[in-house]
Amino acid sequence: MTLPGATSIFKDGDVGAFDLTDGIWRNETTGASGTVAKLPEMMLDIIASGGLMRRLVIQGYLAAD
Repeated sequence: MTLPGATSIFKDGDVGAFDLTDGIWRNETTGASGTVAKLPEMMLDIIASGGLMRRLVIQGYLAAD
């Protein structure tokens, strides 16, 4: 997720919540929130499968260790 101006929205110690599927972000400390572009489905699939290497194992491109 790309959040323009993130360094001015979040300060050290702030708690953030991010919904990668819907592109929603919230600074739980200050209450600031907003939306950004959603991640592409392929990226969400990679995350859901446990990361790129795990996805490549699942798809048969890499041997399982």
